[in-house]
Amino acid sequence: MESPREFLSSFKPAVDVFNSNVEQGAVIRILTHNDADGVASGGIMSNVAKRVGTPFMTTVEKRLDEQILRGVVEEKPSLVVLTDFGSGYLEMVGKALTDVETIIFDHHMPVGNPPSNVMQVNPLFHGIDGSRDIAASGVCYLFAKTLDPRNVDLAPLGLVGALGDQQDKGEKKSLKGMNTLIEEDATAAGLLSKEVDLIFYGHETRPIARAIANTTTPFIPGLSGREDSSVAFLNHIGIPLKTVDRMRSLSDLDEEEKRKLFSALSSHMVAQGCDAKTVHNLIGTVYTFKKEEATTPLRDGREYSSLLNACARMRRPSLGLGICLGDRGEAMRDAEQTVDEYRRRIGGYLDWVRTGDR
Repeated sequence: MESPREFLSSFKPAVDVFNSNVEQGAVIRILTHNDADGVASGGIMSNVAKRVGTPFMTTVEKRLDEQILRGVVEEKPSLVVLTDFGSGYLEMVGKALTDVETIIFDHHMPVGNPPSNVMQVNPLFHGIDGSRDIAASGVCYLFAKTLDPRNVDLAPLGLVGALGDQQDKGEKKSLKGMNTLIEEDATAAGLLSKEVDLIFYGHETRPIARAIANTTTPFIPGLSGREDSSVAFLNHIGIPLKTVDRMRSLSDLDEEEKRKLFSALSSHMVAQGCDAKTVHNLIGTVYTFKKEEATTPLRDGREYSSLLNACARMRRPSLGLGICLGDRGEAMRDAEQTVDEYRRRIGGYLDWVRTGDR
């Protein structure tokens, strides 16, 4: 039976272990998974360690293995924190980290029994579906909030991981389950607004044609990955691309223009063989982070998660961690270049696959 209250109370022992190590001047070693949820999770825990003033180091890994864990042991940390993985490696973790206190914040199915030095915080122990209702970043956020209520400003990162793990399976592509508690925190703190709208990459930040071209979920045949074709498409249906002094974004369109665009895209996608479900994925709940600059990809929740995922997949996870820690300068510029390159690659691959299937 699902028990959110029991789940929330399960953070207290982890907080006690964390605080005990901090009071002793512990070095905290954080390892996390190399996707959007993992980077957001590692970012939350890095913020927590930074704020309490304890030494820490965070790395992003594709998977855990014995070599990685042996290297961690050689560093002699006082506390190891694993986020977005660990529950599936309990025997390996227990064997490698025998003499090191370890906390696992995960939402995946546990395999095996943890030894006494390994503590797990996992929604699955309390009947909460970790694949739909909360991601690892949400687990880490709830830990951070339990540790110090002022960490509520990290709520957006808790949502970014859930969006990155495609947990937007509620009505109109909304988040559900425990994720809604995090939404409530973010909204109450003035950090989040939501609306149902066209979902494109760069809803507020990109010119309309580029936003369409950069959208790969859903994949729009002939337009995803092709900005020139998207420009021609918009010109054909009569939607102006710019005002007097700047290019227009999707958020600039009025309701009539949005209806026209959706209708034209629907017809185009059906003609290209897409089914109705794929077409309707163009519409959904847009998550806007109000404290982020309107001109950056961090303003939109899905765009933020795509950026973190791209940094991880392109082997530049430190950029994503830097952004989670508040870097809006050099790391932000490099991350935007990285995500553009990643999008071009994915768009090219998907277009090639569709062409090859014909």
